[in-house]
Amino acid sequence: MIIVYGGSFNPPTKAHKSIMVHLIETYKPKQFVFLPVGNNYAKPELIPFANRVDMLKLISKEYSEVVISDIENNESYKGTLDALEKLEKIHQDEIAFVIGADNLLSIEEWINYEKLIKRFKFIVIDRGRLDINGLIVSKFPNDQKQFLNVKLSLREASSLVRKDLNKYQDFLSDEVLAYVKENHLYEV
Repeated sequence: MIIVYGGSFNPPTKAHKSIMVHLIETYKPKQFVFLPVGNNYAKPELIPFANRVDMLKLISKEYSEVVISDIENNESYKGTLDALEKLEKIHQDEIAFVIGADNLLSIEEWINYEKLIKRFKFIVIDRGRLDINGLIVSKFPNDQKQFLNVKLSLREASSLVRKDLNKYQDFLSDEVLAYVKENHLYEV
């Protein structure tokens, strides 16, 4: 199995690393792929792809099974389904896609979401704020087997770091914090 963890990673926090470590230790994937959104992704405050990749390298350097994909930065964004199909061809293995539980609330807005859910397994990171199993049963009664619920207690959020780095700098590893300061990111 290949685990693919997509997101903006803007910046990657201790929570992102905790999720990576937990999933590697729990599922023992052949590879763990970070799939950062590209520069063309319409998200406010998105710093350059190269900076986000550098920071992902810092949090994953101890793990030989981790790779960072540039698929979403090389082409115009065609959706998660397209990216996962490309990764499946590259790795020739089953793909499990990691999402935060909050993504279940808006997954119907994703490009080709129905095909995506039928085709790939999802590892849903449950931070205890939503009734994940209830959401899955009500929204996807015929596809419940496609979802694995992983409960983790995580407090770090990238949005808070971007809002006030000084207040939330402990959400970042020392290396990522040093990188942010050295490169004057997030208004430092």
